[in-house]
Amino acid sequence: MIDVKASASIDDNPHCDDWFDLTTPGKILLRTGKVEIGQGILTALVQIAADELDVAPERFEVLSGHTRLGPLEGQTSSSLSLEVTGRAIRLAASALRNVLSEEAAKLLQANTSQVSFIDGEVQVDGRQTPLTVWSLAQTTDMHVEIMPSAQPKPMSQRTVVGSPMARIDLTDKLTENAFIQDIQLEGMLLASIKDAPVLGGKLKSFDAKAVEGMPGVRGVVKVETAVGTSGVAVV
Repeated sequence: MIDVKASASIDDNPHCDDWFDLTTPGKILLRTGKVEIGQGILTALVQIAADELDVAPERFEVLSGHTRLGPLEGQTSSSLSLEVTGRAIRLAASALRNVLSEEAAKLLQANTSQVSFIDGEVQVDGRQTPLTVWSLAQTTDMHVEIMPSAQPKPMSQRTVVGSPMARIDLTDKLTENAFIQDIQLEGMLLASIKDAPVLGGKLKSFDAKAVEGMPGVRGVVKVETAVGTSGVAVV
């Protein structure tokens, strides 16, 4: 049995439905607060979830960095994202698998040890049933705490992680805007910031009129920090 340790992201997002949505038949929405900055984090998270839920990676869709509709996980920082969020996804997916397995056992009058999943389809003792993880999700309370039900698979039972897989973000990177820096929201403004060149430096003066009349400039504002006004931003 694997020693189950929590993740900082689980502390702030403790329920299965904080991370997964099975509303659309044949698809699983995976939510994460981490974003793609070239490190391949989203592909890695899909692999982890696919292993724990016994669902093909191709069935996953990812909602990334939308903290109103998904988990708030702070900053994205290289390998730390996999260490923290990878563990959170593994715990959440394993808990969801166990919750769905219990619901299947109840409906099929079987033991949970007899229940297995093959690409989302439910089997009992290796025999196919009419149930799927998507039909089970309709009758299962997914707003359950993760840690009491979390039990990730041992490494010997993982078939996706460690195997080659095309990055899910590559096509978008080659054909359209795919990075967090490329996001364009309605009404969004951009700013060019000139900050103090030394730590703790403060702004003495600036001439806003020199740029306020330039095309596209909406205003000039001071940059306020804990030490005071440290710079100026042209919006």
